[in-house]
Amino acid sequence: MTGNAQDVPHILIVDDDRVFRLSTAALLEGDGYKVHSVASGQEAVAALRSSHFDAMLLDIKMPGIDGISVLEALRIWGNGIPVLMISGAGTVNDAVRAMHIGADDFLTKPVEPDLLSARLSELLDRRPHALFSSTTSQLHALVGRSPAMLELSAQLARVAPTNATVLITGETGTGKELAARAVHMQSERKSFPFVAVDCGALAETLLESELFGHVRGAFTGALRDKAGLFEAASGGTIFLDEIGGVNFALQQRLLRVLQEREATRVGALKPTQVDVRVIAATNRELRAEVQAGRFREDLFYRLNVFPVLLPPLRERRSDIPLLVAYALNRAARPGTSPTLCTPFAIRLLRGYDWPGNVRE
Repeated sequence: MTGNAQDVPHILIVDDDRVFRLSTAALLEGDGYKVHSVASGQEAVAALRSSHFDAMLLDIKMPGIDGISVLEALRIWGNGIPVLMISGAGTVNDAVRAMHIGADDFLTKPVEPDLLSARLSELLDRRPHALFSSTTSQLHALVGRSPAMLELSAQLARVAPTNATVLITGETGTGKELAARAVHMQSERKSFPFVAVDCGALAETLLESELFGHVRGAFTGALRDKAGLFEAASGGTIFLDEIGGVNFALQQRLLRVLQEREATRVGALKPTQVDVRVIAATNRELRAEVQAGRFREDLFYRLNVFPVLLPPLRERRSDIPLLVAYALNRAARPGTSPTLCTPFAIRLLRGYDWPGNVRE
């Protein structure tokens, strides 16, 4: 492995078998990992509360607090680190149950060293990208470790370093602006502005002036020249939320920005060159809007360079414990520990359809 000490993954081994702990620790340290091992579920809980780990090897059968209980507590707290369950003889059914609770993989004893190294490496590679925070510590984090969110993470990580226009679709409350901010923060434009515009919240005439700016005397009340948001976002990213509600005349002007990379202030004769990445979002089906004659087909194709669909919460219910922990952490008073949610309450929340999605 390469990199400085801070880049070395920190692995927690939890197993009551001393020989397994020692041999596995030696194997992983030989692979370049930093390793901490404990012999019980109680010690695992204490370690997880006091230190950060990048992955955990967790034995299922242990005296006292077993591996299943540790895993359940972990996911209820909102800790989403990858977990590789270690299953002894006769515990495969428990391992399958663990996968449903939130384990990422499992191996049966005796564990083949090469296989263990390979599986752990795969788990670390599949960790949520920095765009997503399993511990919900990042300001603009999308919370989730479900397959749908991991796929979304991979999509956004793939498009972020490019300059491609992104069209984010999904139901209301799924986190479209958070996804846009995540793309911006992982791009080369992250040191420049991220400008978010709610196109549905402004009157049409005001929206045009806000986006493109105006010159003095362009209309009643235009007492001085004003730069538009496309100019204000120069070098960075502009996020056009609710793009599906923009009228035809303004759609034409947006098309020109995307085609020519220039914006003309209201009342001006000459355009201004703009270096800005466009990310748009809508909860409407834009293809249907095009067919109905309400949205320009050419603008749709200019926006739909890299389409991203955000899943509704009902399709990623396994993320609900993480979201609950996030909400409780934000609600906690400074200097106090957040309230924990009981497994019964989590089951109730996972059974709800959440029509308002994460916002609800």
